[in-house]
Amino acid sequence: MNKMPSPLGLGSDYRIYLIGAPGSGKSFLAERLSHALHIAWHDLDGEDIDSLPLLERITYRKALQQQKGWICEAVSQSIGRDWIQAADITIVLTTPRIVRIWRVLFRALLKTLGRQFKGQWGKETWASLRFRLGMTWRYDKTILYPFLEEIQRLGLPVVVFADNQAAYAAVLERLTQPLD
Repeated sequence: MNKMPSPLGLGSDYRIYLIGAPGSGKSFLAERLSHALHIAWHDLDGEDIDSLPLLERITYRKALQQQKGWICEAVSQSIGRDWIQAADITIVLTTPRIVRIWRVLFRALLKTLGRQFKGQWGKETWASLRFRLGMTWRYDKTILYPFLEEIQRLGLPVVVFADNQAAYAAVLERLTQPLD
């Protein structure tokens, strides 16, 4: 495998897992880290992967998880446990709900105007917008808090941030240290 060093002088073997609601800033953070570290970025529950038959989706995710050097993001807590164990660093974004809703609406507007986003191909529909807004609205109570309680109970290492800038700085700081 041909590895390109990042501008920071870091290798590309780091595995970074990002979890958060729609609009929390996962894609923004993943894209910035991918660019800075020269590590491939994958949206684990994006429309491109979700459109695969279930067995192909599972196979794809398992193969990806075994690779060295990835940045993966997901909303779904059901994807998370194995990925947390495989990651060198896991970030949970707890962006305030009002910010997430604004971002989902703004992204829908940009998609309506023809802008494409990784993992969300095609035109925005009322159904997809309604789904993202609903998921964003109920995420904290029905997904995030139970998931964080489970992670704590299992003793899995995660770092929680309410803003992307702090998460970005923390990841870069952490990755300047040697891998365990």
